[in-house]
Amino acid sequence: MSTPTFTGVDIPYAGLRELVPTLKAGTVTLLASWTSIGKTALAVDLARNAALAGVPTLYFSGHERQEALAVRMLAATAGVDNTVLEQRPVPDAEMERVHAAKDRLAAAPLTFGSEVSGPVSRVVEQAKDTDPRLLVVDDVDSLTDPDHLQEAELAKYGVMLSSLARTRQMSILVLSQLNRVPSQEYGRAPQIADLGVRRSLARACQTVLLMHRPDFYDPDDRPLEADIQVLTPAGASRGTVALGTLLARSQFVDLPKK
Repeated sequence: MSTPTFTGVDIPYAGLRELVPTLKAGTVTLLASWTSIGKTALAVDLARNAALAGVPTLYFSGHERQEALAVRMLAATAGVDNTVLEQRPVPDAEMERVHAAKDRLAAAPLTFGSEVSGPVSRVVEQAKDTDPRLLVVDDVDSLTDPDHLQEAELAKYGVMLSSLARTRQMSILVLSQLNRVPSQEYGRAPQIADLGVRRSLARACQTVLLMHRPDFYDPDDRPLEADIQVLTPAGASRGTVALGTLLARSQFVDLPKK
């Protein structure tokens, strides 16, 4: 029996899927937010769902160790908080679910890239060797000097990643920070202009996702929700979707329709 042609990574959230049906094969998607909003948690959840669905997945992180990423995925798969896994021993009530989750993840085609601190070319070479269907690069700022980002360098990274995606027909998800904003703008939703020099990277992508979490700035403002704004590389909005956030287990869910 022939292997089905890979067309992209399914989006596991129905609301977002209406705007972005898949992370399309042969394309790059940029996910950006300000720090500590939860973009790594979202990337981990997307990668976990893809791998459990049988999609060969390679996850690179320039700032988080493989062990920490594995704990995030185990917690979400077992349906327990990260803090439960840190207990010694793990409570009996959760242990059975944890063992079952370990078995599922062990059988999934999921690998983590070796620690990378340097140019994206190293990521590209390792991805060519592994040849996944989904490649996650978390995040591009950590692979260069975040205090001296160069527009030309980021443009080159975009060309390299888009070429890799196209020639190997893989889906690539790249994470990025946003520029700092003046204190009077603290708490507002991000805009495409907040990418700053990373706009040169965005131009090589098919889709840009900007993530915003109101309760990060005000705990009473829509707690446990995150907005994902979907834009074209030029900044035209395709719409915004709200997801429920279970950040203690790096998991996102659809919200009930109002």
